[in-house]
Amino acid sequence: MSTNLKPTDVVIVGMGAAGGVAALPLAQEGLRVIGLEAGTWLTAKDFAPDELRNNYRAWPHS
Repeated sequence: MSTNLKPTDVVIVGMGAAGGVAALPLAQEGLRVIGLEAGTWLTAKDFAPDELRNNYRAWPHS
């Protein structure tokens, strides 16, 4: 666990639809924002290239 934490103005717990939308305007206003999400780290290859196939995810952690 890190003991050298960076100063933060806002912590958003859950980067789903609402958390992701909330983070952008806060950061654009100059606030230091950190978003926390449970689960493993996902990369672009974990997502389908189109919206319809992304609506269903058979991941055990989702």
